[in-house]
Amino acid sequence: MPAITQTFKVSISNDPAAQAIVTGDRAMYLDMLLSEYYGKMVRQGSSFTIVGIQASLRPDPAASGIDVGLSAEVHIDYVPVTKHSKFAWNQIYKGWRAQKKLATAVGGQIRYDDLEFGWDRLEGLDRGRTSTIFGSGMSDALQEKLVLTGGSIATAGVLVGSYSMQDYYNSAYETPDPSRDPFTNTDIKDAKWGETPFPEIQTLHCSATSSASLQGPLGTALGGAITQGEIFTLPTPCHSLCGVLQIGAYIMPDDTASQDEDDFLLEVTIFVSSWNPLVFKAKKARRYSRKSSKGRSYGRNRRYSKKYRKR
Repeated sequence: MPAITQTFKVSISNDPAAQAIVTGDRAMYLDMLLSEYYGKMVRQGSSFTIVGIQASLRPDPAASGIDVGLSAEVHIDYVPVTKHSKFAWNQIYKGWRAQKKLATAVGGQIRYDDLEFGWDRLEGLDRGRTSTIFGSGMSDALQEKLVLTGGSIATAGVLVGSYSMQDYYNSAYETPDPSRDPFTNTDIKDAKWGETPFPEIQTLHCSATSSASLQGPLGTALGGAITQGEIFTLPTPCHSLCGVLQIGAYIMPDDTASQDEDDFLLEVTIFVSSWNPLVFKAKKARRYSRKSSKGRSYGRNRRYSKKYRKR
C-alpha cells in the first residue's frame, strides 16, 4: 500500500478563516504521484481507494525565522465514486475518444496520452496535462478543458473554457418531477437527493501542529516545542473519482505585526490501497452447448449419458 505525499506552502495570515494554500496550487493528482512512485503509467480513469490520510508541518527553509509556530486544519475534498459519477465519466470518455479517433490522435503510437481532468476552473486549467474536448461536438471551433466540478464555460478568445463533468451530468440527466396528489395537484414528496443526481463533494479532515511556547517574565523567550501529525486510518475506505483531490488548510493563530511571520511547508500524505478502472466493459455472451436427443453434449465440455459413457 503506497503512501504518496505532496507539499504545499502555508503561512500565518490575519484571517484564520481564510484558506491558506495559494489558489491554483491546491489540486493533488493521485495518478501522477502513483506513476512517479511505481515508474509506470497509472491512468486517471480509475476509482482510487483511500484508506488513510496524514498532514504534517515543517519549517520552510526559505523563511526568515520561526516565532511560535502554527496549527493547520486540513481539508481533503474529493468526488465519490457512485453509479452516477461513474456513468458520467464513461459518457465523457466515449465522446473524447470518438473525437480522438476522428483526429487520428489516439492509438498505440500515441504514448502516455490519457483522459485527465482538473478539479475546477481554478485548479486545473493551467495544467498542461488536462485534456480538452470540443464541448459542442466536432463543429465547435474551440476546445474546452475537462474538469470534475463547477460550471461549464465556453472558450472565447483568450479565455480558456471549461467543460465540467458535474455540470454536464446534472444538465443532461435531471431528476424527474415528483408524483402529484390527484386531488390537490400538489407534490407528494420530493426526491431525497434533490434536483441534481451527480454526487456532492465529500471532505476528509485531519490536522497538524508545530508550535513553541513563550516563556520568561515578558514572554520574550521561546521554550518547549511540540510537533504532531498523526496518521488517520479511515473507518471505511473512501473511493475517489479519478484520484483528483483539492487540499485546503486553515491556519491558526493570527499574525502578530511585531513578530516574524511563520512560514511552513504542509505535507499531505494519502494512503492508497488500490485503484480500479472506471470504464464499462461489454458483457460477454454466454455460450450454450447443443444437446442431442440421446444425451450427448456438443459444447466445449462434452457430457455423455450413461449409455455412451466410456467403459
